[in-house]
Amino acid sequence: MVARGKLWIGFTFFALVTAPAPAQLVAEKVTADNAAHRLFSGSDAIGGVGDWYLSNGVIEAIVDAAGFNADLLARGVAVPNQFLLSPTGGTLVDLALVGANNDQLAQLYSVVNISPQNSLFYTNVRAETTADAATIIADGFVIMEPFSNAAKPTLAVRTTYSAARA
Repeated sequence: MVARGKLWIGFTFFALVTAPAPAQLVAEKVTADNAAHRLFSGSDAIGGVGDWYLSNGVIEAIVDAAGFNADLLARGVAVPNQFLLSPTGGTLVDLALVGANNDQLAQLYSVVNISPQNSLFYTNVRAETTADAATIIADGFVIMEPFSNAAKPTLAVRTTYSAARA
């Protein structure tokens, strides 16, 4: 449009405003196929394939796999896998902000009666996801003589790690 010798150029901007998509809740086992997207780094990151990933889109965590040495179990010998201070895994080993690669958590594990001698022996880890939270659940038992031992584990334990929708 020209008016009195000046050139007027009009621009129209269109902006599509949408609410941000809700962060995805994820609780799953780390596999060779998804490890590149699930494992993260930091000064204390130790998670790997076979461990469990948990995220609400803001934080991400790794719970280490649980169990006993499969090669020895095949021979009838129950020797636990060793994971730093916890004898069988099922513990929180990595924690960071999503995409920041800033894990500085060495390990978070539980004991009974404030004694590392009463460690929790996790035998199973599983994942659950609902509309409101992603959860990793570690089940096992505590050895606390004379009440519970490896041959007769009578004191069951469950540790639940959850990340709620952000």
